Amino acid sequence: MEGQTSKEVGKEEEFSYDINLKVPDDLEEFENLTVIDEIDSRLTIQQVKVVVDNEVESIPSDLDGQKVQSNFQGINSSI
Repeated sequence: MEGQTSKEVGKEEEFSYDINLKVPDDLEEFENLTVIDEIDSRLTIQQVKVVVDNEVESIPSDLDGQKVQSNFQGINSSI
């Protein structure tokens, strides 16, 4: 959360929740990568942004209730 491993948050206070993922350098075998996270039901999701190497990317993200899913396609063609 905002660069911290834990954070105390007051009721109705907004904050950023980060998911950090390190993928293997050798991705030739993969065509797609899907990242799924189930957000705690006590939290309200207002926005989903995908950031890769400190740049906001236009990666499609699906929101189904508290489940956030981001799909990275064509991985092996970009290596």
